[in-house]
Amino acid sequence: MANPIAFGTRSEVTVWERSLAPRFFGLDIDYPFSMSGSLADGIRPPTWGFLLSDTWREKLDLSREQVKINLHHPQIRIDELNTGLWIELGEEPSLYPVEEGVPELPALLNKLLRPIRDDHMALLGFGQWDGDPNERFNDADSLRWMRRFDADSDWPSTELRQGQNNGGKDATAPAQEALELRAYSGEACPQTGQWQALDIPPQTRRFEQGEIMSNLDSAYGLTVWRVLNA
Repeated sequence: MANPIAFGTRSEVTVWERSLAPRFFGLDIDYPFSMSGSLADGIRPPTWGFLLSDTWREKLDLSREQVKINLHHPQIRIDELNTGLWIELGEEPSLYPVEEGVPELPALLNKLLRPIRDDHMALLGFGQWDGDPNERFNDADSLRWMRRFDADSDWPSTELRQGQNNGGKDATAPAQEALELRAYSGEACPQTGQWQALDIPPQTRRFEQGEIMSNLDSAYGLTVWRVLNA
């Protein structure tokens, strides 16, 4: 959402944002006048083009190679810059209509960024006031929107997040792929089944739910597992 230059128009834009945000997971909102004060406290939720600077990456205690292995996906492009990693989620930006379900690529990047995300970054501008006839973001909904890519989120509703509505598309079209289930070495296995290590060369092992995921002494410094079948 762009911010008009004309003085006073930001108040109107906040109404548009609140109306559109529950309909599109990929809506990107900026409010530089208020968010500038919180940029030192954390980073924002994922966007299509995302700069993960070395400063914030180091706060994750991950190397550049570890970030790449965590985000290993054929549709994710990562370029190395002098000051960090430039990450692109797919070939072009997408609004991700909510009726298609939670988008896979932003959710994958969000899982990586969550420990350093600032859920209270002031991206959304003005809030609701008494007597206001328009719906705007309040504090509770602002927090829900910032956390929209989290696995335990309910934004905009639990039903819509399941992607049951095909949005008017051909009902015979293939359903959207489920989010890939991943786990890290040292974590308890979330689901019994065959798991593959995202490493070179890849290795496959079976883990029982609750079993500690193995560390294969990956060259990346961290073993990441993805489930193949349950």
